[in-house]
Amino acid sequence: MTAVAGVLPDGRRTRWPWVAFGAFLAVAAFALVLVAENGESIGDQIPFVVAFAMFGLVGALILSRVRGNLVGALLLF
Repeated sequence: MTAVAGVLPDGRRTRWPWVAFGAFLAVAAFALVLVAENGESIGDQIPFVVAFAMFGLVGALILSRVRGNLVGALLLF
């Protein structure tokens, strides 16, 4: 019987990519608060946050299923 890449022996998947993605979301939310406090428009920053969040989401999905995938790591980080 062969092991599936990225899946732990007991059937669980890797969780650290989701922690990294959650950290990004926390930092992005804090940065948006700082943008608002600085008097700038949050609407100008939302497209950038959404774009980078989508890269991170795809990277986290790939890395949580296939451990050590370099494309997933590039997308996440």
